Amino acid sequence: MSYFKKYTSTKTEKINIWGAFKPLYFILTLFGLLPYSLKFPKGSGGAIIIHKSIYFNSLCSVSMILILYSFFVLHTQQVFASTENNTMTEVLTTKFNYMLEMLAFLLFVTISYFCAYKNRFNYVKILNAIVSSSNKFVDYKVIRRLQVQVKIVILCLFLLLLIQITTNFTRHDTVRKMMLVTSSFILPQMIQFTLISFYYVLVLMVAGVLKNINEQMKSLCNYNRVSAEFIKLDKRITLNQIEVVYVNMLEMKREINRAFQASILATAIQCFHSIVSESHILYHGLVVEHTLTTHDVCNCSIWIVCQLIKIYTISCSGSMLKEQAAKVGRSLHNIHPGKDDVRLYLEVQHFSSMILYQNAEMTVYDFFPLDSTFTYNVVSAAVMYIVMLVQFDTNKKS
Repeated sequence: MSYFKKYTSTKTEKINIWGAFKPLYFILTLFGLLPYSLKFPKGSGGAIIIHKSIYFNSLCSVSMILILYSFFVLHTQQVFASTENNTMTEVLTTKFNYMLEMLAFLLFVTISYFCAYKNRFNYVKILNAIVSSSNKFVDYKVIRRLQVQVKIVILCLFLLLLIQITTNFTRHDTVRKMMLVTSSFILPQMIQFTLISFYYVLVLMVAGVLKNINEQMKSLCNYNRVSAEFIKLDKRITLNQIEVVYVNMLEMKREINRAFQASILATAIQCFHSIVSESHILYHGLVVEHTLTTHDVCNCSIWIVCQLIKIYTISCSGSMLKEQAAKVGRSLHNIHPGKDDVRLYLEVQHFSSMILYQNAEMTVYDFFPLDSTFTYNVVSAAVMYIVMLVQFDTNKKS
């Protein structure tokens, strides 16, 4: 019996937010996207910053930037010096689009590393605040689900890397060109996928805490005599405490928004250009000139799908957060205080007003929201530009 208790207590200690975040933490450190290394506590406390680690992590960041800029120069020389009959770079406009694609990735990487160092303390603040809030409403089912979701994210990163590497190194081209493509396109795109994964996991954590809040609100509604206080896990939690955690999570939402909105804007620009450019290459090579090989078609198609995955992931995270916030509001309105319970009535009214004025929407500098409409806006705009390019090709042909 004592062994069973010891075993179960050991298992529950491992089931926490830090255990879910660690796999992604190692990948972020590898790319230098986390300026500080963190010392994770064994219990449920906050992570501690290892200040001396900034020197090594800065070396990783600077190395990545130097590699990308160096290979950009080499790749530029190779593109304009090439005289072989390559359908991807033989036309001047195609070369320009090719260069613009690399510049878009460089713009994203530069902005992302700058924002990473600018928000190096905010990252730790956000993580610690989420862990602190989740500990107030412990729900191991939600934490287990988060662990599974993070593992799926990591698995998707490795699958995307494997698909891109396989596609690149099976092309009929020189080894030098394959290495240039790997360093100029695949490497920055994997950095981009990693940063989007970081953003997605942080939003998942906030949504998980909001889900726990929603469960607490439902528990209030299930009592025969509704009270402002109820007991769960030997801890007395009040509606006012739930409101404090909710407001704290929305504040962390705003911190996440401020930390990632510049990188998301650069991602949107790069994805839009890639979708338009690659789609036009497919149309021009298959319909107009009939010069694209099967491998070229697969390569362009995979590249377009990668851009759609980025846009969809960003949209999905924003919609998920809005949905959880809306569920909290609905659960709150299902609480019906009695006539004599004036305190609970006032707390419900105050919480309701707080939800009304605390916006749960993720945006990019308040220009456009990051929800399901984000995917629609990017894809519809890309389709419009593709149609315009097809019409120009048709006019030239006629």
